[in-house]
Amino acid sequence: MLTTLMGMGPFTVANILRDKATRAGSTATISGLAFLTPLAALVLLAILDVGVVTVATILGTLFAITGAFLSSSSK
Repeated sequence: MLTTLMGMGPFTVANILRDKATRAGSTATISGLAFLTPLAALVLLAILDVGVVTVATILGTLFAITGAFLSSSSK
């Protein structure tokens, strides 16, 4: 229950900020940043020694970077 509540606040704020950003900025740039958000969370968890870096997380990281690259190269 506490984990759910901890996620609801940042999720709500993220949605509000994304809505404002898509109205004012480039949607391709915003989408690219959205792909990198889980990567930033993983790095933060690894630095704080809370998360475990496994083969699956490395594969997910590669997918996130590839998605960000592909979205930035689209016109």
